[in-house]
Amino acid sequence: MTELVRIESPTGVTAATFAPEANCVCSSLTHEGVELLGQRNGLDAYLAKGSTMGIPLLHPWANRLDTEIDSPLVKHDANGLPIHGVLPSAMRWDGEADGAKLRARLEWDRDELLAVFPHRHRLSLDATVADESLTLTTTLEALDGEVPVSFGYHPYFVLDGVPRADWVVGLPPRRHTVLDERGIPVADGEREERETAPLAGRTFDDGYDELAPAAFALAGGGRRIEVEFLEGYPIAQVYAPADQELIAFEPMTAPVNALVSGDRLGHAAPGRPYRATFQVRCTTSS
Repeated sequence: MTELVRIESPTGVTAATFAPEANCVCSSLTHEGVELLGQRNGLDAYLAKGSTMGIPLLHPWANRLDTEIDSPLVKHDANGLPIHGVLPSAMRWDGEADGAKLRARLEWDRDELLAVFPHRHRLSLDATVADESLTLTTTLEALDGEVPVSFGYHPYFVLDGVPRADWVVGLPPRRHTVLDERGIPVADGEREERETAPLAGRTFDDGYDELAPAAFALAGGGRRIEVEFLEGYPIAQVYAPADQELIAFEPMTAPVNALVSGDRLGHAAPGRPYRATFQVRCTTSS
């Protein structure tokens, strides 16, 4: 049985649940008792197979890498590319909750982890809930030399009881990234302006950069979910498949494949940690 840690706002309007033994995934986020996160195949499948759900951290890289990694800790996509970083079963955090706050820590110093990503470091996660929001701050501290930073999150959102055809999506000003058939960036695309439009029959599996400001939204049935990239996330992926009633607004610290390409790859160094924050807000109207 996976241990769960729950935090809630002072009035109890918003609550979030985390699983420190399963990569500290945020497995549930409720507002006024309504679940906001896509559960997909559930927490057990996430822990056993890396089948993402809720708000999972993807570390030490988000999405795909155009390289070979032969490790039982790494999942591969249909094209054989390493995807979504290290499996959650290898990412066990120490976490402490106090009312509306959670602080968790992961030490990247075991041999099996260093065989995949040979950079000793520490990850810290600070989560805080307020009556209409969840704020997640992730800090990477280098323990030896420089550490390349390419993590991201996949927050899956749903509007419970509202048909997908009635969902409205808000996207910020952004530049589209051209991907090849494997999902690897190959060129910069066109600049796109702020957009608010029905999701309806549209699908997304798209990368974006040049985000200013980085605020995404999903609305329908009197409920509005907003995702704002506050610090350290210059890249986004938006994912909304045709066969699932969910959408993901994915904050990323670097472009897909940055650990291989070096494209806009940031680094942490001893005494110079990398900090990234995003916030999920939910409001309702009558």
